Amino acid sequence: MVTQAAELVAEIPRDPWRPALIALGVSLAALLLLYAGTVRSMVDIWSRSGTFMHGFLIVPISLYLIWQRRATILRIRPVPSPWALAVVLAGALVWAVSARIDVLLGEQLALVLMVIAGVWGLLGTRVTRAMLFPLAYLFFAVPMGDGLIPPLRDFTARVSVFILQSVHIPVLLEGRYISIPPGTFEVAQACAGLRYLIASVVLGTVYAYLVYRSAWRRLLFIMFAIIVPIVANALRAAGIIALAYASDMRLATGIDHIIYGWIFFGLVMFLLFWAG
Repeated sequence: MVTQAAELVAEIPRDPWRPALIALGVSLAALLLLYAGTVRSMVDIWSRSGTFMHGFLIVPISLYLIWQRRATILRIRPVPSPWALAVVLAGALVWAVSARIDVLLGEQLALVLMVIAGVWGLLGTRVTRAMLFPLAYLFFAVPMGDGLIPPLRDFTARVSVFILQSVHIPVLLEGRYISIPPGTFEVAQACAGLRYLIASVVLGTVYAYLVYRSAWRRLLFIMFAIIVPIVANALRAAGIIALAYASDMRLATGIDHIIYGWIFFGLVMFLLFWAG
């Protein structure tokens, strides 16, 4: 990444890109320093949560995607856009309101919006349009999606029971508890599959952007990147319970089911990208 950045700087014509990038660098540094508390809150969540640890990769991926398009971008003359100031002010207002009512997600989304608006304001509309996907990709750095956990747990429980009944395994569903003769399983928060879903969407979106050119193909692949991990998680849960039933609870309990889950998810992702 350092080498790529050095190559990018070396290819920058002295005029007008150099002063534009210096101004952008200083402005973004000042913005991140001003909202350092929000930046720290995001990094803290990435560090503590296995679901959102992908956040560390988002900025490097975004920079790489911009670097990959450097030839196209550097042919465009950066022209500051005053319209972006309204977006920066709107982002600052959203941040202030979110901070006042203690909504961390609002603060984090507002910060990313201000970063993108800062790029737009200093480099202009044409440059921003040329790097729109890498900039929009920065929103994946915001830890969000916890609200999906309850419906994902319910879906996983119901579909798992349906699958188990289909293969004639005696099973009883009570809320989010799945009982079989040897024991009972809970579809806990960690079993909702949110981490698999987010990882699939984060990877699938980049894959679609790099591989496909038409918008409908990209959207179709992203749709599959959303649907496949949700269904696959229910299959994973059913498979773990079936394995526990067949082994009289000797297998697929404790750490085993976590290991099996990641192996299964890796296989599903491989098949998804291979089919794509």
